[in-house]
Amino acid sequence: MVGPDTKRGWMPEKVCSDCGCVGCSWGSRSPEIVQEADPEGPFINFCAFCYGQRQERAADGLVPLPLGVKPPGVPEEFSGREITVVTKNGSEYHFGPPGDDGVRSVSCETRDIGFDKCKILLVEKGEPLWFRGTDRAIWTTSPIISVC
Repeated sequence: MVGPDTKRGWMPEKVCSDCGCVGCSWGSRSPEIVQEADPEGPFINFCAFCYGQRQERAADGLVPLPLGVKPPGVPEEFSGREITVVTKNGSEYHFGPPGDDGVRSVSCETRDIGFDKCKILLVEKGEPLWFRGTDRAIWTTSPIISVC
């Protein structure tokens, strides 16, 4: 427990209340994080990415998102095709086209990421790249400098 309204720790069988992926590391019942939350009720589970998005909104004093908001994912201009992402630290990530389930192949010449299939959570120039391996591992990088 981090506090009375937040818990942290690996919960491999819990499903993220936003993106729907299995494997969570945060739980919250804080109304600042989850609009529908009951401070005395059950914890609502989130993966690291989705919880981070909610925590940023709370820090900025914004109204919490409703439950079930999906991660931004891949911009329309890059959906359905291969993508190459270059990050500020010089790493180059190659993503294959998505399958029907949104899973893509992934490789990186400069880093051993430990998996070769993933779902992209966020690709936005100037922001870190976020993706989740099919084995439930979440990967984040330095800010993106180019996407093509």
